[in-house]
Amino acid sequence: MFHLKILSHMFLAILLIGILSISAFSDENSWSTNGPYGGSVKTIAIHPFNRQIIYLGTIQNGMYKTTDSGETWTHLEAEDVHPTMRVITIHPLGPDTMYAATAQGMYKSTNAGVDWNMLYPPTAPENEIRALVIHPVEPNILFAGGIFVDWRSTDGGQTWDRLEIPLGIGLEDIDIDPINTDIIYLICGSATLIGLGVWKSYDKGETWYNIHNNLDSTGYLIDIEIDPFDTDVLYLSKLNAEPPTPNDSTCLYKSTDGGQTWFDNTPEGLTRPYIKTIRVSPFNHNTVFICTSQDGVLKSTDGGMHWQAINEGLKVRGTATLEIDTTNGEIYLGTYDDGIYKSTDEGENWQKISYNISASVCMDIAISNHQPSIAYVTSLNGLHCSTDNGQSWNYVNVGFPYIHGPHAVVLDEHMPGYIYTATFHKTRKPLPLYPTGFYRSTDSGISWDFFNDGLPGNINYVDMAISYVDEEERIFLSSSQGLYYSDDVGETWAICSDGLPTDYWFDIVEVAPCNNKIIGVGGDFNQFFISRNRGENWILAGRLPAPDDLYITDIEFHPFDPEHIFAISYFEGLFESTDGGMNWVNINNNIPWDNHIILWGIAINPLNPLNMFVSSNHIGVCQTHDGGQTWELLNNGLDTTCAPGNIKFVPGDTASLFFASYTRSVWSITRTATEITCNKKILSDNFSLHNYPNPFNISTMIRYNLPKNSDVRIEIY
Repeated sequence: MFHLKILSHMFLAILLIGILSISAFSDENSWSTNGPYGGSVKTIAIHPFNRQIIYLGTIQNGMYKTTDSGETWTHLEAEDVHPTMRVITIHPLGPDTMYAATAQGMYKSTNAGVDWNMLYPPTAPENEIRALVIHPVEPNILFAGGIFVDWRSTDGGQTWDRLEIPLGIGLEDIDIDPINTDIIYLICGSATLIGLGVWKSYDKGETWYNIHNNLDSTGYLIDIEIDPFDTDVLYLSKLNAEPPTPNDSTCLYKSTDGGQTWFDNTPEGLTRPYIKTIRVSPFNHNTVFICTSQDGVLKSTDGGMHWQAINEGLKVRGTATLEIDTTNGEIYLGTYDDGIYKSTDEGENWQKISYNISASVCMDIAISNHQPSIAYVTSLNGLHCSTDNGQSWNYVNVGFPYIHGPHAVVLDEHMPGYIYTATFHKTRKPLPLYPTGFYRSTDSGISWDFFNDGLPGNINYVDMAISYVDEEERIFLSSSQGLYYSDDVGETWAICSDGLPTDYWFDIVEVAPCNNKIIGVGGDFNQFFISRNRGENWILAGRLPAPDDLYITDIEFHPFDPEHIFAISYFEGLFESTDGGMNWVNINNNIPWDNHIILWGIAINPLNPLNMFVSSNHIGVCQTHDGGQTWELLNNGLDTTCAPGNIKFVPGDTASLFFASYTRSVWSITRTATEITCNKKILSDNFSLHNYPNPFNISTMIRYNLPKNSDVRIEIY
C-alpha cells in the first residue's frame, strides 16, 4: 500500500514508483531456516571411542549429533521421541546403544540414534525422567528417575524395579563411584525439605542409606559430583530461594568423608543461588567447574575454596551443563538459549559452535522498508540481524544486562537506521540494579542508547508500534503493567490511562495501517481496547467470546478498513470483527483443532487481504485465500512441531514471508505466482478522480494498490 499527501497549492505532481527488486530469499514454496543458531542445551554426551562424535539434547528440538567435534551439527530426526531432552547417555562398551531421558519418558537406540524405542517401567512410563545413568562396568544395569519415580534395571531397560527408598520422593541426579563402582549416590530434589535429599548405596543400588546428615533442609537439590581421584570427596548443588537472603543463599556443598558431613562451598556474590551442574576436572581434582543460572561458568583451582568467573566469549550467562573430553581436555558447555560452546584452554575462552542448531526462542521480527534484505529478530539469546534475506544472522550487541532479553523490535519507517527494542526480565524476580526499558540505535545497530525516563524498571516490555501522523511519530510500548507512549523518539515516556487500565498485561499493540490515529491493544481477560486519537483516550470495545481467564496474544488491522480487525485468544484461536472490535466471531473454521492448539502471528497480505496466515504449535503454518472461511496448510520444509511465532511479509514482496518461531529460530519462504491468489480483473490504463470542493481541501489522501512493479504518473489539475 502506498500513501500520497497532496496539498492544495500543488498544480502538478509526478510520482515515479521505482522498480522493486525481489532478491534471493529462500527456496521457492519451501520453508528453510538458517538461524539464528541457538537453543537450550540440557545434556551433552561424548562418544567413548571416537571423541569427535558428540551428541547433545535440547529443550526445544530434541537431539543433535556432530562427527567433527562440534564444527557442524545434524538434527536427529526422531519423531517418536519427545523433543524436550533431559539426559543422553552412551553405552561405555557398545556405543551404538544409547539412552535418552525426556520430559515424557525414556527411550533406547541400538543404532547410534537412528531409531528409538520407548522404555516401559511398570508405572507412569510417560513421566518426566530427569536422571539416567549406565553402570560403567556392568552396562546392563541402569538407574533412572524423576519427580515421584525411581527405577533400576538389570537387563538394559527391558524390565524395571523400584529403588528401596521412600515412595514418591523422586530422583534428581545419580552418580557412580568411578573407583568402587558398587558405591552409588543419588539425590532427591524436593525431599531436601524433609531431610531425605541424599542417599548412598554400597551394593549397586540394592539397598540405600540416607546421608542427608547435617545438610540444611532448604531449597531443591540439583546435582551431585564425585571427585574421580579421591572418591570420598563429593560436591552437591541446589536451587535456593529467590531473591536470596543471608539465611538461604547457600547452593553448593562439599563432603570429604563420603557424605557423612557436609560444609558450605558456595561462591560469593552469585546473582541467583542456583548451580545447575558441577564437574571436577579429570586431570586435576582441585580444578572444579560449576554452571550457574545467571553468572555463567565459575572455576576453582583449589577444590572450591575460591571461585572466579570464566565467561570470555559467552553471549549469555545462563549455563546448563558441561562435559570435559578426558583425552584432550576440551570442554563443551551447554547454555540456556545460546546453544553450545567449546573451550580448548580450560575455560579461559569460549567459542560458540552451534552451527545448524536452529532452536532459538524468537519473539519478534522486523524487516526494513528501505532495504528489505535487512531484518532484525529478538530472541532469548539476544538481538540478531540478517542483511541477506535471512540466509545468515549476526549477533547485535545492544548492551543490556545478561539477565535481560529483548522482546519487541521495530525499524523506523521514516528514519532509516533508527532501530528500537525494549527489554524484559529473564529472571523470575526483577533485580533493582538492572532496570528494563527502551533501547535506541540511530546508526543501524552499531551503537545504542538506553532510555527509561517515565518507564518503570521492574516490569517487562512486550510489544511496540509506531503511529505516523503528518510529520510526527508516536511510539507505543506495551508492558506487563500498562501501555506507554513517547513523542520524542523514546527519550521520555508517559502512560496511557484515559479509559485504559494501567495495571493490565498488554501482550500486543497495533496501529491501523490505513489510519494511524487508530490504535488497538489486547491483553488480560480477552479485552480489546481501541483509541481513535492516537492514545489520548480509550474505550473497551469488547471482549472476545472466550473464557475470561485467557488473554489476547495478537491483533492485526485490515490494511484498507480500520474497523475490520483480527485477534487471537490464547487456546481459543482466531477471531474477526467488522465493527471496530465491538463484536467478534471465531474463524478457526477448518483449522485442525484440539484443546492444546495455540495460534499466533497473524499476517495479512497487504495487496490481497483475503490472503492471511497464522502459525500454530501443532500443525505449522495455515493460510487462507478467502478471509478465513477455509484454511490450508503451508508446511513444505517446515518443522511442524515448532511452537507458534510471528509471521511477517517482506516489504514490497508479498511472495516472501518470514516466520520467527518461539522454539525453532527463523524460517523463510518464497511463494511462486501459482501459490498466490491474485485478482484477475484487467486494470484500466488510466483512471480519473474528481475531488470536491475545488480547489482541494487543505489535504487529500489518495490510496491505491499496484499488482506489479510499474511506473505511475499522477497529474493534478
